[in-house]
Amino acid sequence: MDIVAEGFSFEDQLTPFASFVPDTKAEYHGTIFRLPLRTEAQAKISAIKKEKKPTTAAEILQLFNDFCSNSLEEVIQFLKYITSIEFRHIQRDGTERIVGMATIENQQVREENVRRRVTIKDSLGERSRVWCFQYLSPDAAEVARDMNSRMGNDVAERLVAEKLLPVVGLAYPMEGSSIKGKLFTLLPLPIATGLPVHIDAVFAIKPDRQSLQNPLDVGSGDTRER
Repeated sequence: MDIVAEGFSFEDQLTPFASFVPDTKAEYHGTIFRLPLRTEAQAKISAIKKEKKPTTAAEILQLFNDFCSNSLEEVIQFLKYITSIEFRHIQRDGTERIVGMATIENQQVREENVRRRVTIKDSLGERSRVWCFQYLSPDAAEVARDMNSRMGNDVAERLVAEKLLPVVGLAYPMEGSSIKGKLFTLLPLPIATGLPVHIDAVFAIKPDRQSLQNPLDVGSGDTRER
């Protein structure tokens, strides 16, 4: 949705942002996520789920705490431009508390071999360690030719338009305990590799990001899944 051109049609969706965005229908230089959580009154009339259960602030706070304790270090590793992630709990009286924070060095460097320090701050305190990142970047034209021969049509322009770069990244810690490797497509997927490294690439994943596409699944000519 183009907020500037179409925002007037979705005022009910944009109203929650009015408390911190001066004009909800003007261009906003940033990224906002809206989580439509249900109050007790909304849960009673909701037709989405049979279970008429509201989402409480305590549940969300616990979700944040669990995420910060278990996932912050890995979630920031393969993002291209984000160098820090921070969770804040803003209480009713306006006071704020940092639930968790992750920062990473040299995030925009995509050299073949680069080391970055990832620092985590959460309820357990502050800690950091150095990770080694290896990147393989084959020639884009060669990759396009190989995909053309496999798929039977020219995909070069589509790859450029959708920013699908032929880059594979590996990450493993240089300090501390070993890791249980996962697959990533920028963000981690719930797919373990059994290897002591994380692997990032443009995998063909299901819309819910819970699994990879079946190799026999073929989308239509207008979908990127094809």
